[in-house]
Parts: sequence; structure tokens; C-alpha cells
Amino acid sequence: YLLLGVSMMMAGHLGELALSGVAIATAFCNVTGFSLLWGLCGALETLNGQAYGATQYYKLGSYTYCAIICSLPICLPVCLLWMYMDKLLVLIGQDPQVAEIANRYAMCLIPGLFGYAIVQSQVRFFQSQSLVLPMMF
Repeated sequence: YLLLGVSMMMAGHLGELALSGVAIATAFCNVTGFSLLWGLCGALETLNGQAYGATQYYKLGSYTYCAIICSLPICLPVCLLWMYMDKLLVLIGQDPQVAEIANRYAMCLIPGLFGYAIVQSQVRFFQSQSLVLPMMF
């Protein structure tokens, strides 16, 4: 969460246009990508918690790998949506300059989407075992 907030603060130093573009791209990417993956990995928390409670530790890894394998293909249509974000924003009435800046910023966030899909699955893996220190590093 810090990445997007700090990026918005830095864009504020570049001017109103840059701040507007980064703000709308951040909101769009959070709604269409990051929150989608966060929700998809939510089921993993329940499944891993049950597997850990039943001392079926092999299922922890199986569920986590399955979640990663299922989350990564979801990123592909989201990436396509982000790649054409400028056209979509102009279509709904956004200023073309702001839409172009938002598109460039969203293109920079695409690699992070794939990493986020993997990390969210791993976070649920550790949370189900009450391991919080690995998530700090």
C-alpha cells in the first residue's frame, strides 16, 4: 500500500496534471486488479486454516500453489484492461492528457500485479500458521 501512496505524493510535486493521472490510475488499478486478487486469495485463508488445524500440512502447500496457479491467469485480462485504460477513460469523459498519464502509470504497475498475486497467496499461507515475521521481511 505504501508504494501507491508514496507515488501519489511524488506525483503531486510534478504538478496537477501528473497528480490527477496518478490518482485516477491508482483508483482504477486498485478496483480492477489488486482488490480482485486480494478477494480471490481470501478463500485460501479459510482452506489453509482448516488444513493447519487438522494437521494436514501437505495441504497447506497444495492449496497455496493452486491459488498461485489460479491467480496468475487472472492477471492477463486485467493487464489488457490496464493497457487500454486511456481509451476507456476518454470514453467515459476524462481529459485525454490525464488519461495518457494514467495509462503510462498503469503500464508501470503491470509487473507488480503478477507479484501481488504470488505474495497474497504466500501471505495467506503464513497467516494460517500464525507466522507473522516472514511477512515483515
